[in-house]
Amino acid sequence: MMKKLSTKWRKSRRSSEFDDDGNFSLPTRDDWRPIETPEQEQLVRSFEKNLAQQSLLWKIVFAGLLLCYVAFLIFSIFQQAYYPWVLV
Repeated sequence: MMKKLSTKWRKSRRSSEFDDDGNFSLPTRDDWRPIETPEQEQLVRSFEKNLAQQSLLWKIVFAGLLLCYVAFLIFSIFQQAYYPWVLV
């Protein structure tokens, strides 16, 4: 979905970057065209979906790190309880 919108936007930008003679022209304020409301809503929904996926990924990563830290603490507690005078 995002790729389709981005290619559509790029094509419209490419066509507006050239003047009538085919020469490259710098964009001006008149070249800016806002996107339609349904397209904008679709773009926002895709951003929100990507954000939710990335948020879930980072939550899983940090939960895994926290789990490893807790396992290390539990291991250290048991080692200290069973062998209190041994320096490891």
